[in-house]
Amino acid sequence: LEKREMAAALEKKQQEEAATRTEEHNLNNAPSAPGVSTMKVGELKKELEARGIATGAFLEKREMAAALEKKQQEEAATRTEEHNLNNAPSAPGVSTMKVGELKKELEARGIATGAFLEKREMA
Repeated sequence: LEKREMAAALEKKQQEEAATRTEEHNLNNAPSAPGVSTMKVGELKKELEARGIATGAFLEKREMAAALEKKQQEEAATRTEEHNLNNAPSAPGVSTMKVGELKKELEARGIATGAFLEKREMA
């Protein structure tokens, strides 16, 4: 594969890392979902089932409320991640990096570069 493909892989990895940091921040700092603690059991069941979560295993209202809050946080994180990936700027300087610099950067991010090598690059 060529330099532009390595650059694209590096840009994708940088976008994924940025999205992961944003998602972790959102999950760690997400406020309690408004109204969940005041919802009735029937309302909680309806909301959980609408999100594809079976309610039969929950024995207490607080378990359902916790599950709904967790699901709402996951949904918010997913929306944020999708927004970040769709609106992420191109990684600065990647297009001007030399092949060796790209390989070093990819390897530092845990991406094996062996698949990116061509015979003419090794010569």
